[in-house]
Amino acid sequence: MSNKAEWQLHDPYVYGMLAKQVGTTIGVQTTRGALRGILKAVQPDHLVVEMGGTPFYVRSQQIIWVHPAKVHQSEGSPSETEKLTKTASLAHMHERMGY
Repeated sequence: MSNKAEWQLHDPYVYGMLAKQVGTTIGVQTTRGALRGILKAVQPDHLVVEMGGTPFYVRSQQIIWVHPAKVHQSEGSPSETEKLTKTASLAHMHERMGY
C-alpha cells in the first residue's frame, strides 16, 4: 500500500480556464447556491472565492457553472458612456438656449 496521494483532475479545461482568471471577479453556481467574488486561487480539487474579505473554498465537483462577473462602477465614478451622454445633453441644452 502506497502513502502517495493521487489527485485526479476531473475537468482539466475548466481548471485551465479558471487558472487564467485568478484575481478577477467571477460568479460561481454550485449545488448549494451562488457566489460572486474575487477568484483568489485554483487547485485541482477546489477554488477559493473571496467575498467581503472572507475566503470561500468551493469543491470543484460542486461547481455547475462559472462566469466572469462585471465589476460595477462605484458611485461618483461615471462610466465613459454616462460621461458622453451627459456631455451630449449639455451641448443640446446649450444649443436650444442659443449659446
